[in-house]
Amino acid sequence: MINASLFWDIYAKLYDTLNLLEPYQRLHQEVLQSLDLKGGERILDAGCGTGNFEKLLQNKGLNNIKVEALDFSQAMLKRAKRKNGNHSFNRI
Repeated sequence: MINASLFWDIYAKLYDTLNLLEPYQRLHQEVLQSLDLKGGERILDAGCGTGNFEKLLQNKGLNNIKVEALDFSQAMLKRAKRKNGNHSFNRI
């Protein structure tokens, strides 16, 4: 049986393909709308994966929001940091 850490590290290589799926895109949009962010807020993204939500915030021009992003997988965090330089990504 594969251990959890190894599974997520392998999955990190494929994770961003989720961005191609409409339900995944819709989920992020719904979360963003429900938060009703105006700027200056602080949010916690526990289980941030490869930082797709953080990238969405940047694409929407919400760069003044402080995001603390956490994940279990070092490989996921590595990709998140590469994709989003201005947020704090840490291992749980």
